[in-house]
Amino acid sequence: MIYSLKPLIKRSRFVSKAVVLLLKFKTRGSLKESERRKKLAFTTVDDLAKPIVGNFDHPVFENNYYGINRVLARYCGLKKLNDRLYIEHGLVLGTMTYDITNSSFANCVITFGQFRASQIQLYRDYPAITIGPYIHYAKSLLNENSFHIEKNTLGRTLLVFPSHSIGALRKEFDVDGFIDEIDNLAKNFDSTVVCLYWKDVQLGRAEAYYKKGFKVVTAGHFNDIYFLGRLKAIISLADYTVSNEVGTHIGYCVYMNKPHYLISQKITYSPNAKQEDKFDREVNFRSLEEKASSEECKMLFRNAFGLYTSSITNEQKKLVNYFWGINEIKSTEELKKLLK
Repeated sequence: MIYSLKPLIKRSRFVSKAVVLLLKFKTRGSLKESERRKKLAFTTVDDLAKPIVGNFDHPVFENNYYGINRVLARYCGLKKLNDRLYIEHGLVLGTMTYDITNSSFANCVITFGQFRASQIQLYRDYPAITIGPYIHYAKSLLNENSFHIEKNTLGRTLLVFPSHSIGALRKEFDVDGFIDEIDNLAKNFDSTVVCLYWKDVQLGRAEAYYKKGFKVVTAGHFNDIYFLGRLKAIISLADYTVSNEVGTHIGYCVYMNKPHYLISQKITYSPNAKQEDKFDREVNFRSLEEKASSEECKMLFRNAFGLYTSSITNEQKKLVNYFWGINEIKSTEELKKLLK
């Protein structure tokens, strides 16, 4: 019933807050489940990727995904963030902007850096606040002692982020060719770790990497409040990172001083089972102009990260700063003033 009325609920601050109170009571077990998963090894991917009911703490429902709302509130010591903030989940490329004032009662966007803020302010009449890469504000799930134990076991580590499926879209690419590229790079490392998105774990895509002898980890389900803290821990263990598609992970890796190499591969989409109706909507969500502008942005990253470099280049740093806003990172007090 709630989900059929979702558009109406999202536009009403009063109703959304009432629904959040109801959902917090009905989904109180999800916090216990996140706490249980917090103790699991990152390699227990099947368990970490299992569905978990969302823990709704903020009345703008999307703010609760990946635990971002809780991460930011915890960092600046707030019990809750301003009700009317909309937090973008990750990297958004091109001219596409969401009309949050039409789809919710939010009137301000939290985002990474100046590129995205400039797009929002060009096309929308609400403010955009830049706070830099969200992973900065997350607490790693590895304490200093645990980190050293894990790092001594892994040695010099290559961390891999395959293109991941989202919503009704199943990402398709030449997995064998990708693995060949990884295998060639892996000769210079003691361990190769593949970080799979939870949906791809559910799709059984870990098997191809297991067969090659790679370790497989995941940051967990998107409703897990420790997603960002787990991801931060995983990246911290790496010496070098690689992927085959532009995404939020690139900026997070560079911010954490992990060089990144972007392998060039063709990525296509197919519908997830029983989601053919949603597939068409998600594929055609962007206009042709928005798709073209997104591709232009991706080309910048392919040019900057498309060659293997042993260290992060100045060009890469400038690009990541523009899109992820590393120079936009806020102190505890600065963030508190912006979000309360």
